[in-house]
Amino acid sequence: MSIFDTVNRLRVIRPHQEINNGDPGRRIFTHCTMVCGPQSGRTTRQNDEFPRTQMQRQGLRFSKPRHYGVSPGPRLQPESHRPENLRPPEPFQNQTTAARLVRGDGPGTRPLAGTRRRRPQLHQDAVAMSILDAEVFDFLTDLQINNNRPWFEDNRDRYRSVAATFEQFIGGLINNIARFDPDIGRLQPRQCIFRIYRDTRFSKDKTPYKTSLGAHLLAGGRSHEANHAGYYLKIAPGGSLLAGGAYLPPGSWLGPIRQAICDNPAAFKKIIAQKSFKNYFGTIEGEKLKTAPRGFAKDHPEIELLRYKSFLAVHNLDDEQVTDAGFMGHTTRVFRALQPFAAFLNAAAP
Repeated sequence: MSIFDTVNRLRVIRPHQEINNGDPGRRIFTHCTMVCGPQSGRTTRQNDEFPRTQMQRQGLRFSKPRHYGVSPGPRLQPESHRPENLRPPEPFQNQTTAARLVRGDGPGTRPLAGTRRRRPQLHQDAVAMSILDAEVFDFLTDLQINNNRPWFEDNRDRYRSVAATFEQFIGGLINNIARFDPDIGRLQPRQCIFRIYRDTRFSKDKTPYKTSLGAHLLAGGRSHEANHAGYYLKIAPGGSLLAGGAYLPPGSWLGPIRQAICDNPAAFKKIIAQKSFKNYFGTIEGEKLKTAPRGFAKDHPEIELLRYKSFLAVHNLDDEQVTDAGFMGHTTRVFRALQPFAAFLNAAAP
């Protein structure tokens, strides 16, 4: 092959000329002048000069590609031409900032692990309604005499007022208990309060309404009563009380409680021997077996504790205590004394 044939097979492609000409072997470079082979598709030198050198010698400008020296990526458009879905969001009042993300109070956020968590004040309006006045006992006394649906419907407004007062009281009590039992602070009053309507399907007593107000404050709400100890409150004329513990727990919980007492009797005895516990509750209460429970010897040194079928601490109240202005503080102190006892039982829960 002569030198003339070689020259004819090579062609210098300039930016203003046709690039491909239907030949798939040629590469397309619009930003520089180069010599391309028809088949190889690779840039070649002519007269030992690269295309850039040839352009400089001919007085042509060698323009670099727009992406020269920049990592590949989509080219950003000016703000005014950017599609709406690609523009940064406008500031708004509920935007999740870094500080709110740490606190966990932004929309759809939770507190970050290892950060300080402030106890939420869920029931701040309960402070002004922390007294159970005589209206509560008047309504319950009248309900004992007129426990029927027609009378209740005629006095439904009275019931709503009493129920609102009791709900506000429970809200304030939740705030107070959360200071020494943080799990209680996550509750809402309605998760704790019992309905006033009785289930009469399997009872000989067909009166439709309870003649007392009650609430049970425990982690997770009343749905966990079967295997969790909490703080129980009952308000009834002549029968109010504060209590807590495990009432006839199922075998899956009763067995571990007995085993925990057997394994560490000193810790359990220390709890029920504390001065505050004895002042408010005296001793623990509950039904007992007549003999040793299965799996324990009759002469076991802790047999008197192991025979319990229920482990309860009860503090009875009179009506004057309930309507007193200091009843909220008294209730809080009683439940604070109850907390170690409940914690011991909950540690054995399945």
